[in-house]
Amino acid sequence: GMARQRVKLLNNSVSDHNGAMASVFRLTSVNCPVRRAVLAHQFGSLRRAFIANHNQYAIWMMMHSSSFFTAAHNYKNDSLTASGRKNPGNARNNSKQIGEELANEEKFDGNAGATCDATDELRAWPLYCHEVVMTMEQEERIINQ
Repeated sequence: GMARQRVKLLNNSVSDHNGAMASVFRLTSVNCPVRRAVLAHQFGSLRRAFIANHNQYAIWMMMHSSSFFTAAHNYKNDSLTASGRKNPGNARNNSKQIGEELANEEKFDGNAGATCDATDELRAWPLYCHEVVMTMEQEERIINQ
């Protein structure tokens, strides 16, 4: 393979020595295209084998503080308080309800679906809770862990 090719190129005549050396370094160096392709394939295979997509998302979510999960709820309560209204009925809206309101607003505006950046604290968690139909108990368990 690569070792034989390297030896063959190094044994070329002196007149072709500079071109051969350049070729050796280009074709067999640490950062050669073949090695980069092999490394990318191995990394992708290992990642898929050990961490499924939904688990990657769960791990990403666990790295956030509890404020990421409560930001939309706190913002809604602050908005209601500022406008002089109180939260009707239940003392706490869960994020699923907030996500449902966001999704309905998007539908009303004529958009196919609600989207947001993953780092958008006011939309990401509520839209996720709405999408997976998360209950208040499930949400509380995630926030309190």
